[in-house]
Amino acid sequence: MFVLACSRTSVAQVADYRDPLGPVACFDLATNRVATFSALALCAGAPSDAPARCMTEALAQGTLTSRDAVLLCRGAMSADPSRCFERLSDTTSIEESRIIDYCAAPLAFAPTIPASSTACVEAALEEADLWEQIALTLCRGSISAGPVSCFTYGRDVIALTDNDLATLCSPASSWEYRVLPYDATPR
Repeated sequence: MFVLACSRTSVAQVADYRDPLGPVACFDLATNRVATFSALALCAGAPSDAPARCMTEALAQGTLTSRDAVLLCRGAMSADPSRCFERLSDTTSIEESRIIDYCAAPLAFAPTIPASSTACVEAALEEADLWEQIALTLCRGSISAGPVSCFTYGRDVIALTDNDLATLCSPASSWEYRVLPYDATPR
């Protein structure tokens, strides 16, 4: 008997590890392969650079569009979604979109956003000198001032508006579902 199994990272594992600089590292790597908007959709709230590594591996297979690779790898903790896609594409006749749905990394959706850290908002206003609305966006769902570290690091290494960088670094961004528009970026 032949058993085909694709590894899927659990939502609990996503909650266990979160590098506060993860979204910036992910975005920096992703923009080497896809447009800025797609990189934001892939990396917003990312716990590490793993979604970008997964996407890079998926695109290297040569069959996926950048939009599909983002859908496959958003929320990934490893390259497992890409490997799952490759295996099922090679061994079955299942439609590509169904394979993407099956292999896609599970997103950490929350029924409600937890109480947010006041220390984060204070640091965003004082240390990062952000406007109130951007500070609130950045810190929504935070449990510490970690998103501010991500934001200040991101200011130094990537060129994004403060609003986009706050969205990228906000832990709440990983709970929000975003529909990606068609991305005409060459693969």
